[in-house]
Amino acid sequence: MKDFAFIEKKRQFFMASLALAALFAIIAAVRGFNLGIDIKGGSIAILDLHKEITITEAKSIVNLFDPYADIAIVGDDGTKIAVSSAKEFSEPEKKELFARFESEYSLAPSDLVTFSALSPAVGKDLFRQAIIACAIALCCIFAYISIRFAPAIALASLACILHDVIIVLGIYSALHLPVNAPFAPAMIAVLCYSANNTLIVFDKTRKSSKTDWQGKPNAFNELIRSCFGRVLNATILSMLPVFAVITISAGSVRQFVLPMAVGILASFYSSIFLALPLWHSLSGLGNAEEKQNQR
Repeated sequence: MKDFAFIEKKRQFFMASLALAALFAIIAAVRGFNLGIDIKGGSIAILDLHKEITITEAKSIVNLFDPYADIAIVGDDGTKIAVSSAKEFSEPEKKELFARFESEYSLAPSDLVTFSALSPAVGKDLFRQAIIACAIALCCIFAYISIRFAPAIALASLACILHDVIIVLGIYSALHLPVNAPFAPAMIAVLCYSANNTLIVFDKTRKSSKTDWQGKPNAFNELIRSCFGRVLNATILSMLPVFAVITISAGSVRQFVLPMAVGILASFYSSIFLALPLWHSLSGLGNAEEKQNQR
């Protein structure tokens, strides 16, 4: 990256990011989102199997009824499973699902601890509050960066954050991940991480005035190169525990962490390849350089 011309190639970065964001937006519009049990409502069943089994073994039965159901091992001894589904099971389906487990694991009728329907009312209210919280957080971030740095820097930061959020939303839609209670903290974590990465880059500009950069694309390139190692190290350190959790976990935990991993990687790209090039364009420095080159 020693001689890489970030500013000179900014249009390519902008076009690549717009194309990727448009692709994920189209995917989300066409496929929609897999609203989980917390938002849409559905059914939850708890069964006592009297033995430890893997989630894969349980899925071989549950997938016959709902391939997108979430399965978790519960109980102190790990012999109970909880099946959460956004599907509202009818009484015959409930009986057939339990009959499959009853036949496979020699269960008694009392081993069906519960099989109940969940109302979406509370989940929808929490989801709406989470969206409002994200909107307020974005407004506060924009206001802080505008005052601390400059409005053009705030606009560039906001664009980077929205870029990362759109990509994560696209992953949720493309992989059909359930949008449920962990969705809100995952999105807020991505939002905050993206804002932090862009501030790492823009903090380097704090002690400089606009005239220090005017007509000097190499100064921008050097600034981005100086931030590259710091942002890369922060990304690697953040990805290590996330990768460990993805490797050893399953079910809802993996569904929570996987989008965060995508958000961290998207944030690395946007903070290095978009943040300063966007400021370079929004602040008018790029136009000044083009006029200077035409003379």
